[in-house]
Amino acid sequence: MSNSTSNVSLDGNNHLVLTAINTNGAWTSGRVETQHSDFAAPAGGMLQITASIKQPNPTNSVGYWPKFWALGSGYRSNFASWPAVGETDIMEDANGRSQTAATLHCGTAPNGPCNEYNGFSSGLATCSGCQTGYHTYSEIIDRTLSDEQIRWYVDGQQIWIVEGEPGRREHLAGSR
Repeated sequence: MSNSTSNVSLDGNNHLVLTAINTNGAWTSGRVETQHSDFAAPAGGMLQITASIKQPNPTNSVGYWPKFWALGSGYRSNFASWPAVGETDIMEDANGRSQTAATLHCGTAPNGPCNEYNGFSSGLATCSGCQTGYHTYSEIIDRTLSDEQIRWYVDGQQIWIVEGEPGRREHLAGSR
């Protein structure tokens, strides 16, 4: 990760631009990190995390793996705290496919309640045109229900849900 404005910049139209740069096989990329450690869905409330992302359409996309995710703040000071600090992958798009995946990581590794090191995943969901236009990726952590939920969306369409205790009930949207 780099703090270079070549990797992280504003385009003048209220868009944040993260650019991966290949210089003779040496890659640099950028990330945005929130320094707050108190982001959470309040008891009885909800938290929504959303980004509208336009990916490039790389000619050689092997190894191209953009992600939009949330990671527990404890990881910042102790890398060994993963997966216990929690991680939700809101969007992963491996190798430039027109597919995306959402994943929940938690507990202990190996195995644990979230099947680490792999986590619980939606599997690949179709994302038509992921590499050619803007798409909106969202996660809603919903604590308003007796069985709390995490729901993932692409362009407003729910693609996956985890309900209640991790590992107890997780399913693809619409497959109850």
